[in-house]
Amino acid sequence: MADWAVVAGHNSIIPGASGNGFQEHIVARQVKDRVIHYLRKLGETAHDCTDEDGRNKTQVWMNAVSNCNRTIGKNGFVIAIHLNAGGGTGCEVFDWKGTQKAKCQAVSVRLANDFSWKDRGWKNGDWIGLIKETQAPVIYIELCFIDNIKDITKLTQNIDMAAIGIVEEMTCKKIVFAQPKPQPELNPQPEAGTFLIRVKAPSLWYYDRPDWNAKKATVKAGEVFTVIETLIVNGSKMYMLKSSTYITANPQYVEII
Repeated sequence: MADWAVVAGHNSIIPGASGNGFQEHIVARQVKDRVIHYLRKLGETAHDCTDEDGRNKTQVWMNAVSNCNRTIGKNGFVIAIHLNAGGGTGCEVFDWKGTQKAKCQAVSVRLANDFSWKDRGWKNGDWIGLIKETQAPVIYIELCFIDNIKDITKLTQNIDMAAIGIVEEMTCKKIVFAQPKPQPELNPQPEAGTFLIRVKAPSLWYYDRPDWNAKKATVKAGEVFTVIETLIVNGSKMYMLKSSTYITANPQYVEII
């Protein structure tokens, strides 16, 4: 089992690329946090080696290098999270002269397939400071183009999907979401910050994670559930239920009561 250092690019002082109302350092940290979460969910040892103090580009990546080398040395992998800019589209992944080319290609293909954007593939990153100076192998991911509205919208609506894809391809392990089937509630009373819904459709899929492809099983018309959060997944509303499962918020299929 490897140790993992995860680095989100840039910081609030040197924020990196921007576009469509988004800043690279903010989005990269959102993805970084979920990557660490899912690594730990798999039982992996994951460290946040992101720099928050550098006052120029060189300081930022050199501080991150120091954090990685001090934390994991040569024993593991570094996952660096960045966003691209310049009018393109899709994902590309860098390493040191192809030493981790298979992993880079796997991550790029996975994200391209999950998000339906261009697979730009592996790139040689021997010119990138973080890759050159870090002792452990670095997988340097340019997730998508922040100045492409389709790219960044897909990413920010599905941060968890990006993190899951990265973690599963890097570890070669499947993240299992083992939630039980949501049970209809008898005499339900909404708690503070929640509300109730009733299923209208004769049969309706529920999901084990916020992903429209993650169908688990079905519930029946008339069953009532407590909603604790409303999400946007691929541009459509999804409810997170008290049971930590998920269901569509489409009023054709469920109604608020």
